[in-house]
Amino acid sequence: MRLTYRLAWVLIRTFGWTLFGFKIRGTKKIPMQGRIIFAANHRSNLDPPILGASLPRETYYMAKAQLFEKPILGRLVKHYNSIPVKRSGQDLEALRATARVLESENGVIMFPEGTRSFTENFLPVTAGVGFLAAQTDSPVFPVYIGGTPVNFKRIFIRKPIKVIVGDPLRFSELFTDPGQNKREAYLAFSQKIMDEIAALKAAEQSM
Repeated sequence: MRLTYRLAWVLIRTFGWTLFGFKIRGTKKIPMQGRIIFAANHRSNLDPPILGASLPRETYYMAKAQLFEKPILGRLVKHYNSIPVKRSGQDLEALRATARVLESENGVIMFPEGTRSFTENFLPVTAGVGFLAAQTDSPVFPVYIGGTPVNFKRIFIRKPIKVIVGDPLRFSELFTDPGQNKREAYLAFSQKIMDEIAALKAAEQSM
């Protein structure tokens, strides 16, 4: 990790443990090198930094392009490895940029739902995770994030934040029919990842 990334990583973890009773599980299985997609559910603006601070390696993020237009925040998100994504339609340039990051043997955090869900329910998936997993042959680690506040008014309500990393899946091992419609396969893989995240959530809530 770069020094500035490590400092932010330590600060967020300390903040999480102190304020929320931060709980992290499953990260020992994460390789420290090589291309990886970390695919998580998304309901809070705190999800990207919380997940980034949970992982043992420096990681890239996909962030809405509007953040880059703000003078100070734009510099910060760019410094901390964010890739701009346009909110309207499918941003092919963002997908290409993310593919280049993965092909350079980096890790990338993605949210299969494409945007935040403001409830405990998951939103329908997009094809992005499946597309990038297929195009770059990257393993995808499903991640369940629980307890992050939906809005900053609830940030001081002490509720444990949990980050649970599941076992990796590969597109190439699940979809082997070359004649299958590609977009359908990408969507099906993204849905498989969300199903795994739902299973992690269910297992956590039953404990």
